Amino acid sequence: MEKKQERLSSGISGLDEMLGGGFLAGRNYLVIGEPGTGKTTFCTQFVFEGFLRNEKAIFITLDQTKNELLSDMIFFGWDFVDKQAEGLLTILDFYDILSLEPSIKITIGSLERGLRQATQEEEIKIDRLVIDPVSAIDIGYESETSSRTEIFKLFRSLGEMDITTLLTSEKPYKTSFLPLEYVTSGVIVLTNFRKEESLIRILEIRKMRGTKFNEKLAPYKITEKGIEVFPDQKIF
Repeated sequence: MEKKQERLSSGISGLDEMLGGGFLAGRNYLVIGEPGTGKTTFCTQFVFEGFLRNEKAIFITLDQTKNELLSDMIFFGWDFVDKQAEGLLTILDFYDILSLEPSIKITIGSLERGLRQATQEEEIKIDRLVIDPVSAIDIGYESETSSRTEIFKLFRSLGEMDITTLLTSEKPYKTSFLPLEYVTSGVIVLTNFRKEESLIRILEIRKMRGTKFNEKLAPYKITEKGIEVFPDQKIF
């Protein structure tokens, strides 16, 4: 019998069912997909679900500005500005740093320091974290041991803070030595392809440690309500 563990709802219709009840709390999950598959929407939907449960979140953006992120979410009716004012959301905008000074590299160490500073300064308990995209972080180190150590150090810190984390990547992201897919607790892949004049979107749960999950490919849509997954429907 599977031991009952605390879970966090994804906020995505149909996905919790595939996950066996939601994401296991305090773990790290990688969301992979090409541009336009809805990775950022997936993550913001996850964060907004937490707001409905009075859970606090940090969103680290590395490929768009804070204002762009806030503006994009209005389309779905998710008012992140109000959530910031209520103290439920902190947005760390690393994109501005990278755009103003391209020579600067965002490393795992600098990311961890920024995260700890944000939580300590505001004395808040964070339940949900998004790093979008993790592929913008420089994770290259001089040796396999150093690379592995830094990755596990970050994940250990997040685990100690009991934060459930979503990381996005535009492709199967690899460090110089260790595929990130192997060290995260779960991997979800979002795919787009065309069949004649129709755009087909497919969600695959490729890996999920510590729980049973639906291994079938499931169609999904991006609507004005966000992402909706249809696990009982056939793709064709």
